[in-house]
Amino acid sequence: MRTRAITVTILALLTAATATGCAKSQAEIAGACSLAFEKLDKAPHKDDPRPPACEGLNDEDYNLIHSHKVLKDAGLLDK
Repeated sequence: MRTRAITVTILALLTAATATGCAKSQAEIAGACSLAFEKLDKAPHKDDPRPPACEGLNDEDYNLIHSHKVLKDAGLLDK
């Protein structure tokens, strides 16, 4: 019984370590999302689905990147 508990604990820890080690940080996702927006001809409509590179990004950062693209497309921002 004790061996089973130890085995389950070890497997749980390994699973948690693997899951957190593979996850991208918000900064990495924001960088990829920003690059994806640069490749677009124009910013997507607010109701359109996010580009795949932006899927894991939080709403606040996504809205900032989206707004920047809209303003840039309107000629209100320099490069």
